[in-house]
Amino acid sequence: MLRIDAFSDVVCPWCFIGKRKLELALEQRPDLEVELNFQPFLLHPHLRPEGEDFAVFVMQKFGTQPDKLFQRVLKVASDVGLEFRPELIQRMPDTTAAHCMISWASPPQKAPLVMALFRAYFCEGQDVGDPGVLAGIGEAFGLDRDQSLERFSAGVGREAIREQAAEAADRGITGVPFFLINGRWPVPGAQEPETLLRVLDKAQAALAS
Repeated sequence: MLRIDAFSDVVCPWCFIGKRKLELALEQRPDLEVELNFQPFLLHPHLRPEGEDFAVFVMQKFGTQPDKLFQRVLKVASDVGLEFRPELIQRMPDTTAAHCMISWASPPQKAPLVMALFRAYFCEGQDVGDPGVLAGIGEAFGLDRDQSLERFSAGVGREAIREQAAEAADRGITGVPFFLINGRWPVPGAQEPETLLRVLDKAQAALAS
C-alpha cells in the first residue's frame, strides 16, 4: 500500500486543484491501494481567530484586488471541473479549527470532508473559520454538531495542529500543495495527473522490488 501525505490548507486554491488532480490520477489506477493522510499547513498562521476581511487582506498581502488574484486560478480550476466563485468570498479565515475538524473525522471521511471544505470556501464563499459553519459541514461526515462546537469552544486540538504545521515548515515544506509518497517521493505543487502517475508508478515499483 502506498502512503500519500498531503500537506495543504483549505484556503489554498492550488491545494484544491492539486487534490482534484490527485483524484484524477488515482482514477486511472483503480487497483492501486493508497492510504491518504492529510497533514495541516497554515498559509497564514498569524491571522486572528476571527479572520480578516478578504478584500482588505488580499490588498495588504498581495497588493491587488481579489478578482485579479484569481485570474489564472479560475482557468486552471475550470480545466479540472472546479467552478470557483471568488466573488462570494468575504473572509480570510484562520484555518486552525478546520484542520482540527479534519483530524477528528474517521479515516474514510477525511478526503470527502477536505473536499467539502474546499468547495464551501471557494465555490460557496462560506467562512470556514466560523465554528458554526464548520460544525454544519462536519455533521454531514459523521461529526456530531454539538460536540464539534464544544470542542471548538474549548480549543481542542488547536495547539497540536499548530505544532504539526510548524514541523512541516521546519522540514522545508514552505509551499502547498505538497505530496509525499511513502516518505520518499516528493511532489510539490499542483502537478498534472500524468506527473503524479509517473511518481506513483515509480513508488509502487520500488515497493514491489
